[in-house]
Amino acid sequence: MNEANRSAEDWVLERLAFGKTADLAAAFPDEKDRVLSAGFLAALLFGLVGGSAIIFLGLMDTLCSIQRGIFAAMDTAALEAFVICAVCLTLGPVTIIYLWRDRAYLL
Repeated sequence: MNEANRSAEDWVLERLAFGKTADLAAAFPDEKDRVLSAGFLAALLFGLVGGSAIIFLGLMDTLCSIQRGIFAAMDTAALEAFVICAVCLTLGPVTIIYLWRDRAYLL
């Protein structure tokens, strides 16, 4: 799209959606597709690493709670630890599955 034909609203929407990537794309118009795909590749990789880290932290917290006997005493501390472990061990795989299933869209 020609720079003169863009409306202010289009510019604001692109700026909000892409941030710094839009600056790079404007500076190098011929490289726009390559720059955008590199940004989405980084998002995919960081998302997969983040999901793996959440699973790791959930497993470490579960192991720590089992070793300290927190789950043996059914009190608020045990409930709190259980909720944290359940959220971590649910959110990590969901993040990885979502990103891996939709990787074609991101790449």
